[in-house]
Amino acid sequence: MSDDKAILTQDQLKELVQKGIDNTALDASNLSGQPTSIIFTQNMQIIDLSTIVQPEDKTEMKNKSDDIIPFVLPKMYNMRKHLDSHVIGQDLAKTTIVRAVHMHLTRCFVPSDNPVKLRKKNVLLRGPSGCGKTEMARALAELLDIPLLIVDCASITPAGFKGKNITDIATDIYMNSNENNDIAETSIVFLDEFDKIGAKANKDEVVGFKSSVLNDLLKFIEGDKISFKLDPQSNTIILNTENILIIAAGAFVGMEDFFVEKGEIGFNAEQIGDNTPTYNEITDEIGIDQYIKYGINEQILGRLPIRTHCYELTESELVQIQRDTVNSVTKQVVEQFFRLEQSPELTIGEDVMRYIAKLAINQKTGARELDTRYETLFADVYNKTEEDSRITGIRVSIKEGQPFIQIQR
Repeated sequence: MSDDKAILTQDQLKELVQKGIDNTALDASNLSGQPTSIIFTQNMQIIDLSTIVQPEDKTEMKNKSDDIIPFVLPKMYNMRKHLDSHVIGQDLAKTTIVRAVHMHLTRCFVPSDNPVKLRKKNVLLRGPSGCGKTEMARALAELLDIPLLIVDCASITPAGFKGKNITDIATDIYMNSNENNDIAETSIVFLDEFDKIGAKANKDEVVGFKSSVLNDLLKFIEGDKISFKLDPQSNTIILNTENILIIAAGAFVGMEDFFVEKGEIGFNAEQIGDNTPTYNEITDEIGIDQYIKYGINEQILGRLPIRTHCYELTESELVQIQRDTVNSVTKQVVEQFFRLEQSPELTIGEDVMRYIAKLAINQKTGARELDTRYETLFADVYNKTEEDSRITGIRVSIKEGQPFIQIQR
């Protein structure tokens, strides 16, 4: 064997590896000086140097470690500033939501050696349709790059019934997080139309059905392990909802009826049937008793300890939404016209915004009505502008109480 291969002691082999040099001319018969990857030790053990992983250079290791971006807890001030550019008004709700999300990030991503365990604190957000509830969650999730899943509670059914159940929601959370379970288990779930599972919202004949939905949601909201499969042949996936932040939101239409005083029966009974308070007049007074009357049980409410609310939007706030928000419907319409072939300039007066705001208030759909009103107002003029390349500008104002459109060629 010595005629074919060089014999090395253990110390010599160790020295070769430590120096990191090529195994050149170890083959005694190799007169070309080309390296060979196979050597023999004194005990005839065969060593393949090509399989030995050399330690990384310290500089290279440092560069790799520099690529890992450590988690930086965002300041609540910056989170609130971002929300202000997307949602007009609703100071109380925005402050509460920002704090809840900040605590969620602290609990999930900031390590601590202390034995104290931070439990999640889910949110119950009440507010009329179109007041900005969903937009708050969407804007924060976008800023923080956290997966947000919006679930329509009206479509949730108990297990065994046709519709979406808790297992389906767990699957959606997983898929919404790019099938990364670690990310999924720290995401945010927005339970929209949460009030629709209340007994008052669905009448007495479906109380038992909706109670089953509430019971199914109970463990999911509190924190439970839910198993599911993406398909029958795949492995079982287990999603732990213990660290998933839940924001349950709803309009709770009709809750103001609980504040109407009942007159006594008789000749002198007080007639106050028309004195039902407005939403904004009673919203600060709504507490756990009213939620229970609405059909949300105490167990669910106990798992939603952070409770806040939004107000009905005023005319002034609806004008600000059209004028000042980052991606307002007004800016979108202007951009839509600008992208036509001749890039016409669209000018919308503030009097038009006030006109549309009043229509939205009358419809009681809040900011959601704005898209509909702008679509109705600009549908015909958009078609004409697209067909006539001579149109270079459009100005919209209010004349005699109605929108007046001037076309410039």
